[in-house]
Amino acid sequence: MAPGEFLDPSVVKLSVIFVKTYKHYARKSREELGNPSEKPPKLSPLWIRRRKREREKERVKGENKKL
Repeated sequence: MAPGEFLDPSVVKLSVIFVKTYKHYARKSREELGNPSEKPPKLSPLWIRRRKREREKERVKGENKKL
């Protein structure tokens, strides 16, 4: 395979369609399970930062309870 061959527009288009379809069905199945607000873990920097903030808040809450 030549360098850059994996960036074939048709492959990119298919992968985008696949991701959108996956997200759509993941959301539908969450709604059917009754917890639509719960999202699958994402590995984007924003998600990681948000998780860090949440963990930090939980840690601070735990320390305040001990005092």
